[in-house]
Amino acid sequence: MSLIYHYCSTDTLSNIIESKVLWFSDITKLKDEEEYKSGLSIIEEIVREICPDREKMLSEISIGMLSDEFKILTCSFSREQNQEYLWQEYGDGHKGAVIGFDENIFTLVSLTAAFINQKNPVQETVEIVDVFYDRECFKKVVRKHIHRWSAERAATRVLLLMGLMRLACLFKRPKYKDEQETRAFLEVTQKSKGHPVKTRQPESKKISYHEAPVNIGGATGIKMIILGLQNNLEKTRVEEALRENGFINVRVVKSEFSAD
Repeated sequence: MSLIYHYCSTDTLSNIIESKVLWFSDITKLKDEEEYKSGLSIIEEIVREICPDREKMLSEISIGMLSDEFKILTCSFSREQNQEYLWQEYGDGHKGAVIGFDENIFTLVSLTAAFINQKNPVQETVEIVDVFYDRECFKKVVRKHIHRWSAERAATRVLLLMGLMRLACLFKRPKYKDEQETRAFLEVTQKSKGHPVKTRQPESKKISYHEAPVNIGGATGIKMIILGLQNNLEKTRVEEALRENGFINVRVVKSEFSAD
């Protein structure tokens, strides 16, 4: 069983358990304002280098294309269950918690919920991929993708453009490398019924988001909850909240992690 971990505050943990959803937010409205732009700038550089005749297609993957009609929504995870930087930045300085998800079940639950909402086969699915922090490594992947889908046929052109947009979401500047993020992302359109999009407006900034279900009829991707060293919640209280909200077979432990 492969787990991915979501670091959060105690309040966020409670909200996830009670609401049974995890928020996926618009990639252009995240904490790092260079999200998508950083990866896109490298892609633009490579396109101009190896296929300058296709430079016009860059307008089709620009950040301006991420509008109300088409959005890329993301949620952050890690493959590390005890990482000091993440505890400090997202786990409320060890006062919060880490939620361990089985990534296969998590994506299946999301897909099932989308099918129920749409009542038809679903095209948009949650993808889970490790983020790139090394510029040269990212360049190699971009070049490989362009060479693979460089044919002129319309079908491959669509695959080329969509792949480049996805790749642009997966590069972060090296200064964030301590996060070692694993990113779940979801592509949605205005007509997406399977994955409905809502908006919230914190600090006068309109942000689109999707509430991804984490529990359907007791089926859940949540397999573990790690309470931070300075989290005052009792294990029994968390276990009771899980049972009351239909989560079964979720292991709750106290973190033994020490930065020393």
